[in-house]
Amino acid sequence: MFRGAPSLLSGERAPTVFFDVDASLWARFAVTPATVKRLPGGCGYGIDCWREGELRSVALDESDDHEDLLR
Repeated sequence: MFRGAPSLLSGERAPTVFFDVDASLWARFAVTPATVKRLPGGCGYGIDCWREGELRSVALDESDDHEDLLR
């Protein structure tokens, strides 16, 4: 999705994108969660998650087995 829509994701009216990263699912494609998180960053997005009742910024190299992310 991120590779297929750079003009939409980089535009003035870029949408909020909700996605999840699951290390075990991406591993079979030889892709790490950090790689997936970097893709929207190329379009000017930051990465956040909902933790403990608030939005928190997520570092690209930070990894849980499964994360629900948005930006």
